Amino acid sequence: CESIYQRFDVDTIWFAPSMESERNFVAHLVNHFDEALAQEWIELYYQPLVRVSTGKVSSFEALVRWRDPAYGVLPGGTVIPILEDAHLIAKLDLYVIEHVCRDLQQLKEQSGVTVARTSINLSCLDLEEGHFAEKVEAIRKKYDVPRSLLRFEITESALFFSARPCRSRAPWHAARGRTRSSRWRRRRSRSTAASSTASTCRRLRAIRPRRS
Repeated sequence: CESIYQRFDVDTIWFAPSMESERNFVAHLVNHFDEALAQEWIELYYQPLVRVSTGKVSSFEALVRWRDPAYGVLPGGTVIPILEDAHLIAKLDLYVIEHVCRDLQQLKEQSGVTVARTSINLSCLDLEEGHFAEKVEAIRKKYDVPRSLLRFEITESALFFSARPCRSRAPWHAARGRTRSSRWRRRRSRSTAASSTASTCRRLRAIRPRRS
């Protein structure tokens, strides 16, 4: 059962109606995700970060809220894990980057004000997405946003692939039957994924302005 796959103190669980409700909720978000992007049900809120020593705003952090017609306003903490499990998180993060860059451009054109740097949270799974850094740089150039106004924060779990539980949990008897070649393919797969992640990290760091 998905509800206990990360627990080691329980091997049996009784069905409850809330499980079905949760399953329907997850299915609703995944099935309506593209519609939410197109209709802009997913909204951005900018949280100011204040420097304690001066009392002034030093930067902003972009936060997402999903305003769903059926379930109301959903915080990012509820939505993001579901999109990560469905491998849709990269599309959400690119959507956020696009809207942040668009808002920065519009603010500069309308008022001529250059705002403080904006932090954008990225999922560790974004690093496994093909050409993710190139897509980010293309969005930045599209809106002519200076690199100094963007900051990307990636969770530490991006450095440890084994920290994320495997979604395919084969029985122990099947695991014992694996051959040496299959183990080699798994090691090679993890090595390839790690190389891809390191490459994406280097490209994302290249987007940052160089310090003089």
